[in-house]
Amino acid sequence: MKLIRHVRKPFAATPHGLVFGMACTFATLSPHAQLAHAREAPVDIPTVQVPHEVSLVAAGDADVQGGAPDQNYGDDTVIHIGNPDKSVFVYFDLAAIPAGATITDARLVMNVVGSGNGPNVVKLGAVRGVWRESEVTYANQPEVAWSNKTRTISAAGPVHWNVKGPVEKWVSGQHRNRGFAIRAVENAPIWAFRSREGAPAEQRPTLLVAYTTSGAEYEPPPAATKRGANKKATLDND
Repeated sequence: MKLIRHVRKPFAATPHGLVFGMACTFATLSPHAQLAHAREAPVDIPTVQVPHEVSLVAAGDADVQGGAPDQNYGDDTVIHIGNPDKSVFVYFDLAAIPAGATITDARLVMNVVGSGNGPNVVKLGAVRGVWRESEVTYANQPEVAWSNKTRTISAAGPVHWNVKGPVEKWVSGQHRNRGFAIRAVENAPIWAFRSREGAPAEQRPTLLVAYTTSGAEYEPPPAATKRGANKKATLDND
């Protein structure tokens, strides 16, 4: 590596005095100096968004029933909606998603396993109050912020909701994660979902989340070599 040094020197004599110009001299850096110069040079490492996907099984779920206002159903293998005094609460632990992650998609999947005597239009909400699987009842059920997200249940099988909005708020800390609630929009037949205690495992309440995190795209520098035959350059470490 060579450095160019500019030196101001007299260029020519005239009747009016000396005319100055710029002369260039060259200096060759030693291997040690070249290495130090490379260390001091700024390195621009591009930042990329790294995609991730996670499938979360419910950490807690229960239904509440107006016909038995003080009864807890937290250990049932199925959870019910309908009539319309039967509602479902389901909670997911989001600890696997790092703080600062950007949520790109989130889907709640509930599997219908029990058939009613007709279709049931159900509504989804974000729970705002504290509840526990082993303690929640119709009488002490928490407050829910109900949305306009509805689904019509008319047959057994999985039911999907887009829940990107509430999951974003929970991961960012804007709202506390208290889980979801599901209820019938009006008086309707009773339908049953598989609970987290039920089997088979693939039918349990599931939250599918896709997100990205920031990462640095790093490329190692090429190995230093000398000119000529395949000889490796040796540099002393300071």
